[in-house]
Amino acid sequence: MAMKNHNTVYLGTELKLRVGIEPMGGLHMEDYNFDIEAYCNDKSVVKASKRKDPQTKEDVLTNLVAIDGDEDNYIALIDTSVIGVGKLKCRVVAYIPDTDFTDDGVRTEVVVMDTGITIVK
Repeated sequence: MAMKNHNTVYLGTELKLRVGIEPMGGLHMEDYNFDIEAYCNDKSVVKASKRKDPQTKEDVLTNLVAIDGDEDNYIALIDTSVIGVGKLKCRVVAYIPDTDFTDDGVRTEVVVMDTGITIVK
């Protein structure tokens, strides 16, 4: 996974945080659902997600922007006024189609990382 914007920002800044996942088993981020949580503490979290609409089969992006021509990176839209001050962390939960998991056909991968960004007042 890759993160960008290794610096200090002021509370109230709206960030565009690039989140990327290397292909897994030939699947790219555009091929599966995932959730992103940005936080400095457990009480204040900004969430972003990608879900496939079961009826239209179209991607539904929440607080997330696709990057044209890039199937392994998305931009998460993060309002720091919701998160508060501290070291910004990012938790990504990817739901990878995998027939070896017979209960639901999905393997869950979880990664937590420090973004390198510090939010200050």
